[in-house]
Amino acid sequence: MTSARIAIPLLIPFLLAGCADIYKSGADITPPPAQITPIPPSEILDRFIKSYNKRDAEAIYEMMSDRLKAN
Repeated sequence: MTSARIAIPLLIPFLLAGCADIYKSGADITPPPAQITPIPPSEILDRFIKSYNKRDAEAIYEMMSDRLKAN
């Protein structure tokens, strides 16, 4: 009987602490930021826009191949 008197007061806070545990679902977790790609320099953008407006496919191809060779 004395063990029950000791166990019950010790057991109640333990059970309440278990009930108070907050469950986190996957929706609560924030996703990692998206990969940031570098913005090309303005000179490359200007060349591309001029070539695109002229519909100069050869200039666009050369510009892209130079960019790929640099990488």
